[in-house]
Amino acid sequence: MSAAIFDQDSFSTPALGKVEPAPGGGAFHDSLTAPRFLVADDHRFVCEALASMIRQHWPQASIVQADSFTTAIAHLSKAAFDVALLDFCMPGPHGGAAIEEIRREHPEVKIVIISGAIEPGEALQALTKGAVAYVPKSIAADSILHVLTLVLEGETYVPRGLLDAIARKPAPAGPSLEALSDRDGLLLDALVKGQPNKIIAHSMGVSESTVKLYLHKLFKTLGVHNRTEAVARAIRHRGYRP
Repeated sequence: MSAAIFDQDSFSTPALGKVEPAPGGGAFHDSLTAPRFLVADDHRFVCEALASMIRQHWPQASIVQADSFTTAIAHLSKAAFDVALLDFCMPGPHGGAAIEEIRREHPEVKIVIISGAIEPGEALQALTKGAVAYVPKSIAADSILHVLTLVLEGETYVPRGLLDAIARKPAPAGPSLEALSDRDGLLLDALVKGQPNKIIAHSMGVSESTVKLYLHKLFKTLGVHNRTEAVARAIRHRGYRP
């Protein structure tokens, strides 16, 4: 799955048009035209507002609502979903533990955390546990839809505030970035810029599969597990500013 880190506070999103019905009727499922959403928030108004917004953009979408992690996990065990849009603080298991359980039991589900404010520790925990996006409720509706579109396409969203907070933290001990090969340095630069695998592959003149292999080796060299941690190391050690 392609993934990239996006650091925008908000998006300049073009007008969002209607999605054409999936060909072949209801028997055909395409996550980009008929996505399946689980929306969970313990505030009913927020939950219904999110569901309504999603339904207006994806008329063919199926949407199930929940008011707690306990209910959300129960729904996930009964039906297939493409995206689980979850508030981090709800009744039931702790947010981090719930994300970890969902990721372990339902690895195909893309977990998007929506929160009342950007909390760096909370966001980093959510992303480390397996969420693919962390979205503050303060961003515009069309920006939330843009993030969900990116997630359905296999991307990852990280708000600028989180990256800035990471940059202010002391750098942990680890391999020196100065010892990276030229190729690894280019890869790390691309990650900081938020470039997806397709763009990296094009710029390097290789296939996306090769880029995935390169990234796996880069993460091993840096002693990290994912792009978020790799970018965090780059920001801390090189003084990058997205």
